[in-house]
Amino acid sequence: MENTEFVGIDVSGAYLDVHVYPAGYTCRVANDRSGMTEMLKSLSEY
Repeated sequence: MENTEFVGIDVSGAYLDVHVYPAGYTCRVANDRSGMTEMLKSLSEY
């Protein structure tokens, strides 16, 4: 059976709140270029 991960991103003016299900990973990064780079690096693990 294939493992499926879902990523949810809540966007606000200052932050991006990220959650990966069912892994349970969560993080909050700034809603700017450096925050998006940080988010992409952390999500590359999934």
